[in-house]
Amino acid sequence: MSIAVGKIINATGRVQVLNPETNEIREIENGQEIFFNEVVITADEASLAIDMIDGQTISLGACRTNQTIIC
Repeated sequence: MSIAVGKIINATGRVQVLNPETNEIREIENGQEIFFNEVVITADEASLAIDMIDGQTISLGACRTNQTIIC
């Protein structure tokens, strides 16, 4: 069973999530959940924030190169 660890907010540009267990990559939008151990990948100039279940917010600002975060 997948455990949600947060929810995407304020996503702009192309944001993808990689499930390392299945190697499935999915496009993600505002309001969608992020699950334990997923890898969030932003395209050039994309940005997002993740509201985590512990109340913290993780932000990835727009930059000229791809960014990656593991939840």
